[in-house]
Amino acid sequence: MRTLPARWVAICALVLPVVSGAACGGAGAAASQTAAASVTAPVTQAQPADVATGRVGERPLVSRDGRLEVRATGPTALEVTIRLMKDPPAMPAGWLPVAPVYEVTARENGTAVTELDQPLILRFQAEGSATVMVYSGRDWLVSESDVSEGSVTATISHLTPYTVGRPSPVLVQAPATATPSGKNVTVPRSTPTMPAVTVAAAATVPADAARPELEAAAERLKGKQVSVSGAGGYYQVELLPPLLQQAMERVAALEGRLTYGQYGGVNDVFTTTVGGPSVNGSLGFVIEQRTVYPATAKEAQALLVDLFPAARGPVYSLQKSASGNFAFFALDGGTGYILGFTRYQGITFAYAAAGSGNYAGIVGYVASNQ
Repeated sequence: MRTLPARWVAICALVLPVVSGAACGGAGAAASQTAAASVTAPVTQAQPADVATGRVGERPLVSRDGRLEVRATGPTALEVTIRLMKDPPAMPAGWLPVAPVYEVTARENGTAVTELDQPLILRFQAEGSATVMVYSGRDWLVSESDVSEGSVTATISHLTPYTVGRPSPVLVQAPATATPSGKNVTVPRSTPTMPAVTVAAAATVPADAARPELEAAAERLKGKQVSVSGAGGYYQVELLPPLLQQAMERVAALEGRLTYGQYGGVNDVFTTTVGGPSVNGSLGFVIEQRTVYPATAKEAQALLVDLFPAARGPVYSLQKSASGNFAFFALDGGTGYILGFTRYQGITFAYAAAGSGNYAGIVGYVASNQ
């Protein structure tokens, strides 16, 4: 509220009554109006430079840096806050953040909520192959995402820190080596980059023709629809564990129509049908990049069944592995199935495959070479 200066009060007390009444009355009226305004006008508190708050029912809420948009999936009374997280948890080994970490919180009718009855959509600005990542309170986990040009989107029902990340091979430190001076020095080197693998299919497959086959193959293992991008009659994967790379080379050798695509930003799907004159059957193979490697075979199998629920039918047997990988194999009605975890260049891969006819042997090859 505005306060009259001391000298103005003194002048009002000394001057003639008429002048005093007019001047002081005017000042008093103005002061009264100011007081009334200060009581009735809503106080708008400036938001910090890293915080955005607002309702998301009719239009999306955008973070102050413009890189995250939160949108409702329907009518809602939620008031959402997006805050840049200070001192966020470190990313897991083999993963690189490509966006800031945001704390997304909400209140409904004044009450804080963390579990949402109606999901929200997070849309991040990010380029290239990437995925939305969610912090569980202990680990960063991959959230199912859709990638379009310049953005990565995920639908969420739990409020917690979120960011965007992509796999990044772990740097390797070379051992100390002797120099001509006789001193041992450590020579840093980056992890050798695996050359991109390109296998031409027997016939060129347009993306529009490849995509339905790939989405059907992924759905047969995931148990739900996925949106495949980058589909084509070839594959080119820069980061593929050697065993799975060898399996794809064996698939290509059968001269089938091999197609490849990505889903969820960082996940791969392969499928092939037909083949050479003496080849029959088909193959579906999905590979997902994860952040946490299971500690036991029991934990691994539970996670794999959760990731690939449509492949839970057969009775699986754990395959022995000298490398510490987890693989579960089953043969059911002439179709070979495999679920597995493996690690390569610091990154965890979960995979599932189903192959019939000649391609059942490809699945068996992966199982026996863990």
